[in-house]
Amino acid sequence: MFRKIFVGYLFLTLVVMGCKAVARSQPTPTPTKTPKPTFTAISAVTPTAVVMATDTPLPMDTPLPTDTPVPAAVDTPVPTDTPVPTDTPAPTAPPPPTNTPEPTAPPAPPPTPVPDKDFKLVKKQLLCQGGQVILITVIDINGAPLDGVVLKITDPYPERPDEERTTGEKGPGKAEYVMWAEQWVWVERDASGKTYGKVRSEIAEHVDKRPPAWDLRAAGMCDGLNDEECDAKRYEYEGQCSYDLVFQRQW
Repeated sequence: MFRKIFVGYLFLTLVVMGCKAVARSQPTPTPTKTPKPTFTAISAVTPTAVVMATDTPLPMDTPLPTDTPVPAAVDTPVPTDTPVPTDTPAPTAPPPPTNTPEPTAPPAPPPTPVPDKDFKLVKKQLLCQGGQVILITVIDINGAPLDGVVLKITDPYPERPDEERTTGEKGPGKAEYVMWAEQWVWVERDASGKTYGKVRSEIAEHVDKRPPAWDLRAAGMCDGLNDEECDAKRYEYEGQCSYDLVFQRQW
């Protein structure tokens, strides 16, 4: 029995020693790093306002009533004597009224200016359509024809006596005269016999059967021509042109 125990103890010892030898023969494992602990984010804590209890104010002491001031004695003024009414002055007489100035008369209108001429030559037109006649018309300020007006027709060179024509002979306010040279024409007198003459009437000058160059140019007969060429046209149109004259009374 003892022998079996000894043999078993020896066998167990050998087994333990063999296991230690095996353990020493294997390589030692490399130690692993211990991971650092991760920090878990802590949510922010929202502070909660804490309502503090306020102190209840202590009641104030009720002030004691003050003494009502006694009004100071005021001396009553002695009434003064009522003044005796004085005599009321008699009213003064009102001053006599002043004389009202008479209204001044409005100023008289300025006199109507007198025209420098009673009859003005308002038209002088050359008509180169044949003939050599002076066509004369006399009108009033409104354009109405005037009959009975005597026209003086004269030669500026005293070779022939003056001649006269009366409006109305060739129609209302109209008269005619056949040119034979250069004539001047004006209003000599009206139907009432009042004389005007060269002083009170404008004069139609250079009314000529051989029309001057300025009248030819005004009539469009010298378009494109110089003065010398236009002056030569006078002889070309001699005896072929008439004049239209209009005299107008200025009132």
